[in-house]
Amino acid sequence: MTTRDIIRGIKQDLADKFFLGKCQVTGVTKHKMGMVFHHFNYKFFGDRRRDHPKGAKGDLKYFKFLKIRVENTPEDFAYVTSPVHQLITKIEAYKNFDLDEFVRILKARRERG
Repeated sequence: MTTRDIIRGIKQDLADKFFLGKCQVTGVTKHKMGMVFHHFNYKFFGDRRRDHPKGAKGDLKYFKFLKIRVENTPEDFAYVTSPVHQLITKIEAYKNFDLDEFVRILKARRERG
C-alpha cells in the first residue's frame, strides 16, 4: 500500500464518518479536482500543511495529525470540493466581508449571463 493510498483511506474514512461522505455545499461525493477538509479556524501548530515537512512523508504526517483533529472536533471543519474551498478562501480574504454586498455581486453575475 502506497502513502497516497493510506492518505486516501484516511480522508475517505473521515469524510464517511463525520460528513456523510459528501461535499457540505454541493452534495457531490467526488470531484475531479478533489475533496478537502476546510478548517474554520487554525487553532494549533500542525493545522496547516506547511507546518509539516515537504513530500510524501510530510503529507502522511499532516493527514495523521488531521485525522486526530477531525475526530476530536469535527465541528471545526467542513468537507468540500477543492473549487468550493478555493472560493471560501477567496471570500475570507476580504477583511470586511459583507453578506449583503456579496449577494449583490452574485445577482450582478447572474444578470450578466
